[in-house]
Amino acid sequence: MMMLAVDADEGRKPALREGREGGGGDPSLDVSLATLFECLPAMISYWDAEQRNVYANRAYLTWLGLGAADLRGRRIVDLAPAALYARILPLVERAYRGEAQSDEQVIESPGGGRRYWVVNYVPDLRKGVVAGIVVILCEVSALKETEQALRESERRLRSILGGQTEAISRLGADGRFLFVNDAYCALSGRAREELLGQRWQPVAHPDDVARVEASLRTLSPSNDVVIEENRVVCGNGELRWVQFINRGFFDELGVLREIQCVGRDITAQKVAELALQEANANLERRVAERTRQLQELAVQITLAEESERKAIARDLHDDLGQLLHIAQMRLDQVQRSVGDDALVAALVQVGGLIRDASRRVRSMTAQLSPPVLRTLGLVSALHWLADEMGREFGLDVEVDVEPVGTDTDGGKAIALGEAQSLILFRAVRELLLNVLKHAGTFWAQVRVEHAAHFLRITVRDEGRGIEDLAAALDQRERFGLASLQERIGYLHGTVVIDSAPGRGTSVRLQVPLGSSRGSGRRR
Repeated sequence: MMMLAVDADEGRKPALREGREGGGGDPSLDVSLATLFECLPAMISYWDAEQRNVYANRAYLTWLGLGAADLRGRRIVDLAPAALYARILPLVERAYRGEAQSDEQVIESPGGGRRYWVVNYVPDLRKGVVAGIVVILCEVSALKETEQALRESERRLRSILGGQTEAISRLGADGRFLFVNDAYCALSGRAREELLGQRWQPVAHPDDVARVEASLRTLSPSNDVVIEENRVVCGNGELRWVQFINRGFFDELGVLREIQCVGRDITAQKVAELALQEANANLERRVAERTRQLQELAVQITLAEESERKAIARDLHDDLGQLLHIAQMRLDQVQRSVGDDALVAALVQVGGLIRDASRRVRSMTAQLSPPVLRTLGLVSALHWLADEMGREFGLDVEVDVEPVGTDTDGGKAIALGEAQSLILFRAVRELLLNVLKHAGTFWAQVRVEHAAHFLRITVRDEGRGIEDLAAALDQRERFGLASLQERIGYLHGTVVIDSAPGRGTSVRLQVPLGSSRGSGRRR
């Protein structure tokens, strides 16, 4: 223990010594300790048992503006202002009772101005008796001013944050609230005391917690901001949508210390978005239903058209065809009974015309409603169509049937409903007629590929191709490509067109088999 004592031989002159209580000192240390005390910026003084000054270092004397001789022997009560003495007296008395004391004091300097000090009162115990006290004053004015500036800055910051309309909170690394502003309290419907020290998870909707936690785990020094939109559960149970901008704060080792969350209430925006999504969904459902109705109508029209074709074909065959046949028989009878060569020649000519008319009636009947489509199915009908296109128009049509897989019978046992067969047959016939009209070629290929779950028909030519495919698809006044797409679409199918000037045209029709649409007897 370092002690400051009075040497008996030198009266009241202070001497410094090192040693334990009641022990002697080493004179070789006196100068160095005195020098140490004199150089310290702290104010150090020694007061005897009667509270009289025995020693004061240079810093203390400079503060008081006194010399050592002027100060020595004076009492504390004579030096300290009355208000200050009243404040420090309990501390001084306890120190003289052997209890070390420490205090922070604001002291007016002799030259004016308030200065902040930490004052320690250390008793000088000698064999259990307090011989005096050492008073050490360390100035902390700069520290206090810094603390006050920080408090003032914090006060202003809290005032600013508290007045923000955004909901601002600050979380520790453990997810507990360190700070919430008034807007956050208002948004969550909870008092500040309810939130501080608590975790944020109960404030969020339970269904959103896992997603938000996963988002916050992505925070890193290189990715210190993440944005999340989640629901906040208010105190009354109301749900509000909030967009949070979460910023992570990391220490020099890259460890997350705090998260600042700035939230903006987007409930109105979310409600509008959800309403718009619902309206769009309703519109899509209505469009889909309307499309389905139109497609149903299209197939009904196709079936009705086919029914009319059958009726017309039947009338041509049963009425006009029979009449022509009877006329041919009567003409043959007349021809055998007439002896005039000129008349016979005329009758032969008329007979040729009647036979030609009969053939044309049979051809028209077959084209209106091919019996082979109803009796033998689509593949046989396509072979018949190829022959018919060759006889009637001189178009050489190659039909190539290729089963995909092993579950078909030579390309003939394809399960198609009546509407499917009709739509596909009419589509192929229309595409072949388009070849005649526009391709500038007299060759075409119809390729049929089928498996258990799909049927694909490709009509290909090597003609001049389509210069403007978009314009061709926009022609809706007749059963063209656009109408073909609509009808194949009803069968849940697709139409793929590949064409370019000088490279011909390929149109691929593909429909799924086993579809509930267009179902009917299997062919």
